[in-house]
Amino acid sequence: MRTLLGVILAFALISSSAAQDQAKKQEPAKGSTPAAKAPESYRLEFKIYELEGGKRTNERAYTMIGGVPGGWTNLRTGTRVPVTTGEKSTYIDVGVRLDCHLSEEGGKVFAQVRMEISSLVLPEPGNEPRSSTMPVLRNTNADIGTEIKTGKPQIIASADDVNSKKKVQVELTATRIE
Repeated sequence: MRTLLGVILAFALISSSAAQDQAKKQEPAKGSTPAAKAPESYRLEFKIYELEGGKRTNERAYTMIGGVPGGWTNLRTGTRVPVTTGEKSTYIDVGVRLDCHLSEEGGKVFAQVRMEISSLVLPEPGNEPRSSTMPVLRNTNADIGTEIKTGKPQIIASADDVNSKKKVQVELTATRIE
């Protein structure tokens, strides 16, 4: 009986020792870096408003997903328009271009936004220095770096149109995706 008890005790000690060795193999070694934190994803909702006389006359919405840490998130929408000068023709992009990069520092989320908004419009009488009926290319560009208050819309850019009484406003809402 003592022999049987001794064998069972030895088997238990060997099993316990093997389990501890297995656990040590799974733990990261001292001084090694822990596994990278999974990226946090955000729904980025951009609203671009056109205002005239303080009233919204046009609104466009664009949504994309970005992560922290992550690279640049890009959105392009528009039209390639042919432009002819003399005998040469080329195409230009007209529309909206949004690039966004998210980062986190000290528990705060920051967005770096590059945007370009362009459109073709017919000249308004008295506003254009020439009498042509050819369309005019209007362009608004911005490179913005700002802290993001997650879940709340915030205006990140506002610009007056230099040739009219219109204003463009860009609003961003960044909502964390759980």
